[in-house]
Amino acid sequence: MSGMEPYSVQDTLLERNRLRSAAKRGDKRAELTLEVLDQAAHEARWAATEHLRAKAAADRADREKHRPRSVSAVMQERRREREAAERKRAEDAEHIEAQRVAGMDERQRERYEKEKRGEILKVNGSW
Repeated sequence: MSGMEPYSVQDTLLERNRLRSAAKRGDKRAELTLEVLDQAAHEARWAATEHLRAKAAADRADREKHRPRSVSAVMQERRREREAAERKRAEDAEHIEAQRVAGMDERQRERYEKEKRGEILKVNGSW
């Protein structure tokens, strides 16, 4: 087997056993190589575990996003949207009214204020 070919699991286990035997006989190089291999294996397991945790968290988030919601939650969301739309319409109406009043002359503004207070009635929608 040349140095560029990948090891099979069996080859890796045989090599580890050979290194372990050499380390027991006092071979320092084999002992250091085993430590490096053990550290690399530990880091690989840790990285795989972290990858699986991240994938599980992403899967949970995806499931939560697509989870069927209860009827009350949907109704509550619709009510919030409806209330927000009503607030927006009221703000727009106030803005339009303010622009309309700003374009009036003094006499029209006085009449508008009296109508608003209920002192006079608007006739046919005209001033």
